[in-house]
Amino acid sequence: MKKVLLLVAVLAIGVGTSYAQQIGLDNAIRNAAWGLSSGVERGSSVAVLSMHAGSARMSDYLINETIVALMGVQAMQGFTVMSRLQLDQAMAGLPFHTSDWIDNTAAQSIGRSMGVQFVVTGTLESIAGFFRLRMQVIDVESGGVRGIHTADVQNDTLVAYLMGTGTPLQMVAAPAVATQQQLIDAHEVENARVNWLSFGLGGRIGGFLLSVNYDRDIGRFFSLGGSAALVLGQNFSFDGSFRAQLFIGGSPFYLGLGAGVGMFSFDRWVPVYSTTPTWVSDGWGGGFWQETRTRTGTRNERNSSFAFAVTPAIGLRLGGRTQGFFMSPFLNLPIAFNESETSVSFGTTVGRAW
Repeated sequence: MKKVLLLVAVLAIGVGTSYAQQIGLDNAIRNAAWGLSSGVERGSSVAVLSMHAGSARMSDYLINETIVALMGVQAMQGFTVMSRLQLDQAMAGLPFHTSDWIDNTAAQSIGRSMGVQFVVTGTLESIAGFFRLRMQVIDVESGGVRGIHTADVQNDTLVAYLMGTGTPLQMVAAPAVATQQQLIDAHEVENARVNWLSFGLGGRIGGFLLSVNYDRDIGRFFSLGGSAALVLGQNFSFDGSFRAQLFIGGSPFYLGLGAGVGMFSFDRWVPVYSTTPTWVSDGWGGGFWQETRTRTGTRNERNSSFAFAVTPAIGLRLGGRTQGFFMSPFLNLPIAFNESETSVSFGTTVGRAW
């Protein structure tokens, strides 16, 4: 009897230990990404090629979340990760699917056609009430396996939902699964341009406006930079300024404010007077000539001087977030302080972002 009780206790401890080693799917994916990243060389590129799970929904989830997890460590580890959009485009012309089981030889061949140095493949299989996740990273050049990560995954609500085996109640209670568009958005944020160099053409009262501009984004809502502008024409002027731009709600529309110095030219209407000499008698046989000043009109007088100025502005930044090329129509209002004058400027800039 004692032997039977001892055997039951050992089995109970074994079962408890086995269950304790099972982890959630998301934790398993993150751990796999960290573990496999050590086998990817710095300066190389990696693609999450396929995940065979017996469910297309689960395969997509594993691929998407593994891409996101690897993107989270790529800066620290020094490699780049192919996005899901790029992966789907690269796989479109191949006789394989991302949910297929792909052996090392096929993975090596596909990786070469994609132009990456490493590929990640994996499987998720059901074992006695739980699931075993196995991922490996393959060196495309040699075809060798650089690392393998294995984890036992709990058969919880999320897994049941993704495998299509959950009850209706579990399907309703399942947490939201990241969509492909959300992953594309995450990739765009990861690869967003932050440097903006552009050349502008427009007008300012009295001439044509030429400018060169540089800005650097500080997050999605704010940028700092500088601008140099030259006005050619009747009112010649030039100025240089530092500027800040606030993008409302992360949209392309911005409010800007610049501050700098330059030579500004302004047209100013000044009064014109004429003088008429008049003899004024003093009553004693003498007198004197007196000039009478009369306003006869106005004339346009151009005034140019160096001044400190602030420049409020509004505009749009169109394109460039991930494509590189952008244009930015603008309207600004330079205010020269020592002249107390303003001059509206308008136009558009075009440039490159990186």
